[in-house]
Amino acid sequence: MKMVYNMFIKTFKDTFYQININKKSLFLSNFLPFLVMVISSISIEAPQIPSYIMGVIYLVGMIVECVMVLFIIVNVHKIILEGNGSVSKWGNLNHGLDECNIYFKFIANYFMIVFVGVIVGVIIYLIGYSPLSEITIVDEFFSYVLLFFVGILICRFFLVFPAIALKKDISLTDALELTKGRVLYMFGIVFALPLLLKGILMLLMMNTKVIMFFYYVFGFSALGILDSLSLFIVIIYSTTLLSVAYKHIMGQSQGGKELNDLSILSQ
Repeated sequence: MKMVYNMFIKTFKDTFYQININKKSLFLSNFLPFLVMVISSISIEAPQIPSYIMGVIYLVGMIVECVMVLFIIVNVHKIILEGNGSVSKWGNLNHGLDECNIYFKFIANYFMIVFVGVIVGVIIYLIGYSPLSEITIVDEFFSYVLLFFVGILICRFFLVFPAIALKKDISLTDALELTKGRVLYMFGIVFALPLLLKGILMLLMMNTKVIMFFYYVFGFSALGILDSLSLFIVIIYSTTLLSVAYKHIMGQSQGGKELNDLSILSQ
């Protein structure tokens, strides 16, 4: 437990270090996707839009936002694990076959993880919330326990994403093998810390002075910009956190010592 705690603290500190030394590249390479996210968010909240086209605009906006988030995540993984030279100054705008293959694998693995979550959700519903049977305390307890352990399992799956960004062949079972003995560590990296950051940002952005400032500067689009900004910060931090965790785990699995040179992982 002490080793996991020390590894967690080191990852936490190294994440801020990596963000600090790569802040210029992280900002410039992801500025255009962030700008598109802001425009998409503003368009959804724009006034005087007929209700009959609002659904279409919202759907298109969500799809565009998801694509931009994908671009940002891949850029961040590459910058942190391969160095600033792996991504052009304003991001990889000319996506070749290799880049498209990375995006496809990201999407495929993400939906596989979501599929696992959906299956478990259905099982939990059938066990504890089926209208055909009386709900007992035991049923509810078992449902929550199952949900917790599957949540931890899903957190361990997320180790595939930094590897995919490095164009490495990795499966979900490989991720489980690499994260043996690091269950709580991955739970903290993938879920707990990003959730904590999101909560802190929400508290800050709910401040009346902050909201009034954004309304004064941006008008009706203030909330959309605030939402996009908080999402952007969380994505940068959580993706860097996962990249650093990947570095530590791979370093330990390849000789018992952490790799100080991040570029080794891309070889």
